[in-house]
Amino acid sequence: MTELVANRPLGTKGAYVPVILLGALICCVSLVGIYSRPLGFLAAIWPANAVLLGLLVMRPSLAGPAGWFAAIAGYLLAGQLAGDTLAKNLWLTTANISGVAVGYGLFRLLDREHRRLRTPSGVLQLFLIVMIASASAAVTGSAVAPALFQRAELNGIPLWFTSELTNYMIMLPVMLTVPDHWRQSTVHEVLGALVTRPRRLLPGAALCLSFLMTVVIGGPGSIGFAVPALLWCSLSYSLPLTALLVSLYCLAMMSIEAIGLVFPIDTYDFVDGIVSFRLGVALLALGPLTVASITASQRALLERLDHVATTDGLTGILARRAFLERGAAALARWRSTGRIGVALLMIDIDHFKAINDHHGHAMGDETLVAVTRRIRDTLRADDAFGRLGGEEFAVLLLDIRAEDAAELAQQCRRAVEALPPLYPDMDGTTISIGIVHRTVLPEQGLGALLRMADTALYHAKHAGRNRVVVYKG
Repeated sequence: MTELVANRPLGTKGAYVPVILLGALICCVSLVGIYSRPLGFLAAIWPANAVLLGLLVMRPSLAGPAGWFAAIAGYLLAGQLAGDTLAKNLWLTTANISGVAVGYGLFRLLDREHRRLRTPSGVLQLFLIVMIASASAAVTGSAVAPALFQRAELNGIPLWFTSELTNYMIMLPVMLTVPDHWRQSTVHEVLGALVTRPRRLLPGAALCLSFLMTVVIGGPGSIGFAVPALLWCSLSYSLPLTALLVSLYCLAMMSIEAIGLVFPIDTYDFVDGIVSFRLGVALLALGPLTVASITASQRALLERLDHVATTDGLTGILARRAFLERGAAALARWRSTGRIGVALLMIDIDHFKAINDHHGHAMGDETLVAVTRRIRDTLRADDAFGRLGGEEFAVLLLDIRAEDAAELAQQCRRAVEALPPLYPDMDGTTISIGIVHRTVLPEQGLGALLRMADTALYHAKHAGRNRVVVYKG
């Protein structure tokens, strides 16, 4: 939607709605950060920069002059509402914008897969980018260190840098791994675990237990208590859900550190302790995110390999072996239910050899693709449709009456017959179909159904083609 809005003329009604919403959002999340400032220091949690950078990376149409102006206005308005002086407000806003601008410029150099953290190197590149962006903001904002912290400028750089880095590592992975319908898919993943596989909740439960141990035991080493649980989550859950759990855990750690539950504030230098702790939290997030990205890459690779192994490369339907395996498994499940009946269609393209001989194999391939598309669009969503070889196809129909199966076969025949000629001097394309229907499966299962349907197909072709013949045996 934002892409369409960005292409509208400046005077078009509604063209500035997204950037106005962007400015309002930055103002709101900035106020959240401002009111988390402990004793006048930098905010304990500052989500505004990560939110802005994530939105710009996900929606580049917002990165025009109007979008940047709205973001700056949001920062300034939040500072004004919080009572910051004008000089302090302007300088903090400059530091925030400089870091986001550097980060956005670097993210534009990455391709989509790396930006969405779908590759292990994408996670490392994210970490490098936010380090550079955090350093830019720290150097720009360190000049206000004497006024804000009563510390030398160089002492303000590490504090600012680690604060920015931690907030980026907490917020950005969640935003960048958001696929289409992320909320639904993640909710379904969690609810599915609750209902069907409660054991999948164990990694999350272990993470909660690790956090409880951190609160109870405390001490500097407690920051690493959750490493095993986080790695378990990254191996068990999807990348978006892992990123969400890592984010929630790191936020919780920063919250209990801010109120002194990890170790008492009076036992260490406040600024130096914050620098050390926040850097540790940022590095803590890096490990499970990398493992989750590796796991996601492996799953995607296995899915692609499975697709190649089970799908016919030309038509996109099931290959012969996959059809036979899935058809046999489907019939085994159907045999236990005994509902209505099952039908098998054997389909052959009429005079296909003549098409190859007269118009070439390229035209033959186009015919196969066109016929397959027409049949697939006619079938039900759950029907198994496979290419057995050459111009011969098979369709397995479960839970269907004999008359309905015959009518569906006729619909497939008519859909192919209605295809326009693929070549000026080429005749129309037709198919012949043999069909068998059974309410009780024969002993040999799918193999027997294939032989019966093939016999019916033989009669259809010898009866003049372009027809449906039902097996009578």
